Amino acid sequence: MTMPLPPTVGIAGSFIALALSCLAQPKAGDIIFQTGFEGAGALREWGEEQSPDVRLAAGLASAQSLRVERRAGASNVASGRVPLPVEKMRGSRLTCRAMVKADGVTEPPQSWNGIKFMLHVSAPGGDLWPQQNNVSGTFDWRRVQFKAAIPADATAAELILGLEAVSGRAQFDDLEITVTRGPRARLATPPAGPVFTGHDEPRLRGAMIAPGITPESLRLLGREWNANLIRWQLIRYGPSAKITEAADYEAWLEGALSKLDAALPLCEQYGVRVVLDLHSPFGGTPTVSGYVGTDTGPFTNRVRDCINLFEEFGWDWSYHAFREWNGWSVEHGPDKEDAGPSQTRTDREKLLREWYGKNVKAK
Repeated sequence: MTMPLPPTVGIAGSFIALALSCLAQPKAGDIIFQTGFEGAGALREWGEEQSPDVRLAAGLASAQSLRVERRAGASNVASGRVPLPVEKMRGSRLTCRAMVKADGVTEPPQSWNGIKFMLHVSAPGGDLWPQQNNVSGTFDWRRVQFKAAIPADATAAELILGLEAVSGRAQFDDLEITVTRGPRARLATPPAGPVFTGHDEPRLRGAMIAPGITPESLRLLGREWNANLIRWQLIRYGPSAKITEAADYEAWLEGALSKLDAALPLCEQYGVRVVLDLHSPFGGTPTVSGYVGTDTGPFTNRVRDCINLFEEFGWDWSYHAFREWNGWSVEHGPDKEDAGPSQTRTDREKLLREWYGKNVKAK
């Protein structure tokens, strides 16, 4: 998440490559935008109002690059921007690359502040600001890059270069935005007749839970929220993640399954079916991953879009996750410093409970 940047100056540098056809679908390898800031009229083409903070300077291996400077005590943002052809981006995944050089760029107050090589994408579900975070300091030319998933219903897009909430100088050269993957073709169609599901309920809707879920939490999910499905993960972490011998793995698995056995009578009582997820098979390697819990519009809207698709095709589904880790908990708000559940229902909780309310329990 980031703060909108004011329209300081428009960029229209030399060798900008924009896709010209509005009819063809984006495909891998398409160049959406490309510039090296070369040409005698490059600065003149940037816009009607030129900012003293945005100038041309010697480039990486050429005469010119874009230089943005922000002095201490100046306005919060020094930036330049250029509109992008959103019709060539919708539904695509993009790779954005630039060579960047920095001189004395101060430590940003937030991870999303600092040197800005960033897209701003507008869509009905909310604005997106993909970028590489935590770029600051002093360094010679180096590549900065990030990937961006563009909503299929995006209405506008622009590229922003600059400095936000920091002082110092940054230079940009050899920018390129390419399509890594075009829009996915929708080959499947909703089934014309009954689909085999293995159960009698019209639909199973629920959530993944932690293996240590308490009886009260299981009652809340199954009875008050009316979920009729849980995904029970058999997952190793801590000392068990280091198991290398088959006998030790089997002992761990027996212990994990005993927790499931103890919970099954409650699941039956509350009309909740169980999908068993062998999350950590023998020989699996521990991984390091990170997720950011959010209750902002774009995230909730993506969840809603996914559920609508699942429902259209008659699929059972489970949300990740219920009372497992607060970083992706449906009951926690967007403040990562607040480890407690939200005092009011989050938008995601409201969305899930709306769908769970349609559930029919096993007889």
